[in-house]
Amino acid sequence: RALANQSLFLPVPAAYDRWSAMYDTYDNPMVFMASQIVERSLAQVAGQAVFEFGCGTGRNLAALERLGASSLAGCDFSPGMLSLARQRGPSWRLFEQDMREPVPLPAESADLVLFSLTLEHVEDLR
Repeated sequence: RALANQSLFLPVPAAYDRWSAMYDTYDNPMVFMASQIVERSLAQVAGQAVFEFGCGTGRNLAALERLGASSLAGCDFSPGMLSLARQRGPSWRLFEQDMREPVPLPAESADLVLFSLTLEHVEDLR
C-alpha cells in the first residue's frame, strides 16, 4: 500500500510546522495573490508600526519592511513558521501564540493590524 494513499490529520499548528520548511517555495496561488494584495494595498505603510496576526514565515512583514514600516511585530502558533520569520527579520517582535489570545503589547501600539490567510482557521470569530 502506497504512503501517498494514506491521510494524515494533524492539529493546525502541527500541520503548519510540517509545512514551514517549504511554505515559501510551495507554488500556492492563494499565498501569491495574498502577497500581491498586501504589497499593493499597503504601499503607504512607511513610518507605521505594524502587527500581523498569523505572521507565518514573515513573508508579509518582510514586504512591509521593504515598504518602509517603522516597526514590525507578529504572532503565530507554529514554532516552525516563527523560526523562519525570526531568521528573516531578527529585529521583529515575534510571539508564539494563538491569535485568539491577547497580544503581549500595549493597547494602540500598532498603526496597522494585518490578518492574511488566517481567519479561516478560527472556528468562532466572536
